[in-house]
Amino acid sequence: MRLDTFLQNSFQKKEIKHLLQQKKIMIDGHFPKEKGQMIDPFYQKIVVNGKRIPGKAHKYFYFNKPKGVVTAKTDAKDPTVLDYFSEKDISYVGRLDKNSTGLVFLTNNGQLNYHMHQAKFAISKTYFVTVKETLDETDVAAFFKGIIIDGTVQLKPGKLEILSAHTGLVTITEGKFHQVKKMFLSCGKKVTDLHRISIGPLFLPENLKPGEFQEFTLEDFSLIQPFFNFD
Repeated sequence: MRLDTFLQNSFQKKEIKHLLQQKKIMIDGHFPKEKGQMIDPFYQKIVVNGKRIPGKAHKYFYFNKPKGVVTAKTDAKDPTVLDYFSEKDISYVGRLDKNSTGLVFLTNNGQLNYHMHQAKFAISKTYFVTVKETLDETDVAAFFKGIIIDGTVQLKPGKLEILSAHTGLVTITEGKFHQVKKMFLSCGKKVTDLHRISIGPLFLPENLKPGEFQEFTLEDFSLIQPFFNFD
């Protein structure tokens, strides 16, 4: 949530402005630059006039999405990622299609979710990909140049690292519909398996089995904290 929104439970708007100007507010030992700075008062130490102001925590989860599960709030035919959670106020950051697997990040921090969905922040996503045809250096060059999909849509440059004749790691900074699969189709190759291993600084925990989720620790939260400083 925004710093000023959080402090409105204890102070009036004019007081918050004055406290900010007088450097009477500290976040983890640092003076905030603006009243709209995003915070999480559970993980972070918010101090006003030398006194800590406690707050309710947001929730953050890693989820290892299995095949056959859709990334949606509800679905008439298939189970959704939210069906695995008892929390009703969380939402996912970034989609995976029904037959793709791997990391989905979920949170009830709406402002963070908004920022991570904005194209201008270019958050990278990395996938382990298996294709039917043989990969070669022309594919690497095509990804690096920027592939055209759907006939006219020019994508930003991506990165393809070949691991074997039929497997590779793909990193992109966009999230268009079926983007990775369409990128390979533009190179004349069909994706047979797609598994997301990371979103920005977040990596799928090695011990997390398909269908399992894991709540963030303080160390995990530190990975996403830089996103809180976006304007």
